[in-house]
Amino acid sequence: MRILLKGWVCTPDFSGLSRKAVLIENDRIIAVETDISGASAADKIFTFKKEIISPGFIDAHGHSDLSAPAAPECFSKISQGITSEICGNCGLSPFPVTPANREHLEALYANYGVPLDWADFPGYMKRCTEYAPELRLFPLCGHNTLRAAVAGYEEKRISSKECDRMCRMLADQLDAGAVGLSSGLLYVPGCFAEADEILALMGVLAIKNKPFTTHLRSEGDRLLESLEEIFELACRAGVHKVQISHLKTAGSDNFGKLDRAFALIGQYRSGGLDIRFDRYPYIESQTMLSVVLGKEYSGYGDGEISALFNDPEERRRAVDHLHSIRNEQYWKTRRLAGTGVSGYRKYQGMFFADIPGDPAENVVDILYRSAPDSMVASANMSERNMLEIISHEQCVFGSDGNALPPDDRFGQPHPRSFGGAPRFARLLLDRGLAIPEVCARLSGNAAEFFGLPGVGSVTAGNFADLTVFDPDVIDSAADFRDPFRSPQGITAVLCSGRIRCF
Repeated sequence: MRILLKGWVCTPDFSGLSRKAVLIENDRIIAVETDISGASAADKIFTFKKEIISPGFIDAHGHSDLSAPAAPECFSKISQGITSEICGNCGLSPFPVTPANREHLEALYANYGVPLDWADFPGYMKRCTEYAPELRLFPLCGHNTLRAAVAGYEEKRISSKECDRMCRMLADQLDAGAVGLSSGLLYVPGCFAEADEILALMGVLAIKNKPFTTHLRSEGDRLLESLEEIFELACRAGVHKVQISHLKTAGSDNFGKLDRAFALIGQYRSGGLDIRFDRYPYIESQTMLSVVLGKEYSGYGDGEISALFNDPEERRRAVDHLHSIRNEQYWKTRRLAGTGVSGYRKYQGMFFADIPGDPAENVVDILYRSAPDSMVASANMSERNMLEIISHEQCVFGSDGNALPPDDRFGQPHPRSFGGAPRFARLLLDRGLAIPEVCARLSGNAAEFFGLPGVGSVTAGNFADLTVFDPDVIDSAADFRDPFRSPQGITAVLCSGRIRCF
């Protein structure tokens, strides 16, 4: 099958646009010329007047590791022009799997119905190939999964023997094709890691010349200290590339730290460290509902919290604890983003202050009934800072979301899951960025940083992963009350030459 697309095409270096014809055969681009004519040139010809033919968008920070094989049409990603994803972020990947972490991972991913019958990166990728998701996945190895594979999830200092085993396992995953290492230093068990542990793993990355991505220990009160920790360790280890996950200044007391964060990034970049960061174009983050319990419960996994709250006295203690640490304003900025608890599903998308009853009692009740699939969205970021971050030349798009079907079988998502990339493009275009630069932020820059083969530019020989969009119309239509609405301005998406028109 040959397909011919005619329209405005991004140059491979994203320096401009030119009127071109792109010839596709099966899953590859075979020619990009001023014109390709003749009746035998293609079986199907599509001509676009003002639309842009961009390399398929790359989600530089996603979590579709199991949702993509579970719903292989990957509707939420493909419909917004995303054809590739860096998954395995925030320290969580579905490999390596050992008896020490298998039960926990199976519980965590149970909602997707995909049996975890593999042990390592090759086994995971083999199973993904059998499910054949439309989204192209480039997985990172997650530090939390790696640590738990060796030492479980309890709070402890890793022994030198365990650290050596972690390093060997990481090297094996990288040699097999994992694109780097991610950390989630806010989450169990990554939060228990000390500097020497991270330094040792970074040493493996330095040898393999792979990037390190990180969900920082703090994105608010200790943002600057958390950035400096990672940058210093990377320099000591000889790591060349660091990506900060969903860079933000969380909490109004920290909004003024952005300039200092940028200055710190610039300082280390001038010293030779290639630092990038990803961001979704929203001021509400989304994570597990259990985080509202604060540090006192940070050592518990979500399944453990539900089990703990089986005790009525423990539930009452948790309610009293929430009353002591959370005020009325807090509940006006935290919304129930999603839950599997039937009695609360009708309140999804609402702030806890607007849900009938006492917010603290509602939270504890939801966590007791189903902590592992209950999410909170926190409106704790600055709109101005968000725009400054996504406008920065080192920022790439990252949704922090999953590939999902157009329904709630896997829960209620953040609107970024269905509209993050178009909204990112809209905001940048409205701020005056040139179309080729917007396309670079959505594709080419991530491909270059992670060294992704065959994607990220409209070039002969690359995969036929393309996104056709109208720059005057492109935007998100999703919100928290209806996060499933498809975006505007995405005309067509090609994944390995298979065309989807919207």
